Amino acid sequence: MAIPLEYVPAKPRKRALRLITKQVRERGAIEVVIGLPKHLNGTEGESAHLVREFSSALATMLPDVRLCLVDERRSTVAAKELLNQRGIQEKEQRLLIDSVAAQVILEHALEVERVSTKPPGEEIRVINADERGDDEQQ
Repeated sequence: MAIPLEYVPAKPRKRALRLITKQVRERGAIEVVIGLPKHLNGTEGESAHLVREFSSALATMLPDVRLCLVDERRSTVAAKELLNQRGIQEKEQRLLIDSVAAQVILEHALEVERVSTKPPGEEIRVINADERGDDEQQ
C-alpha cells in the first residue's frame, strides 16, 4: 500500500524541487512516480507541459533515480470516493485530496508494474551531450 507523504506545493518551483529531492534522498527512493494531467480524451494541455518541465528539472537533481510520468486522469475522482467511503467531511477533504490522489496514482502505477512486470509510465531522462551526439569542441 502506498502512503502519502507531506504535500509539496509546486510553487515556488525551486523550493518544491529542493523539498522533493530531500524527501527522495532521505528515503533512499529508487523511483519517483509523477502524475501527468491529461484531458479526458487523452491529449495534453498546459498543465501537462508544466509537469513535464518540472519533471525534467527534478531529473537533473536526481540523476540516479528513475522518474516516470503516469496518467493521472480520474485520480481526484477516485480519491474523493475513498474519502467519502471513509466518512470524511467535505471541508476536511479539501485538505487531503491532493495527497490521497497521489496515493491513488502510485497504487495504480505499482499495480500496473506488478501485472505487466514492466516499470510504469513514461520515463523522464536527462540527456547529456554525449547521448545527443554533441561535439565537445563546440
